[in-house]
Amino acid sequence: METIPLGEMNHNPAKITAKVRQGVTVVLTEHGREVIVMTPAAQSTSAVDRLMAAGKIQRTAHPGAMPELLDDLAALPSLSALLISERDEERNR
Repeated sequence: METIPLGEMNHNPAKITAKVRQGVTVVLTEHGREVIVMTPAAQSTSAVDRLMAAGKIQRTAHPGAMPELLDDLAALPSLSALLISERDEERNR
């Protein structure tokens, strides 16, 4: 934690916010009294949140709704076969 006079924030806001981004909690004081505490934002460690932030997935428009079932699952390739095939291709590269 670092204590900085409020006037310093007016003169060097980029420097102080950079410290907060690096994980330092900054306490701004005015006439020796704490007036503002700046802390880094909590970072989500959820895999879903990281994928959403990267734009790789998005939340469903209708949470809780069941998707329509496929009529003929037999027509689809086996998931196991697809995984084995991909693994074999990767090993042969």
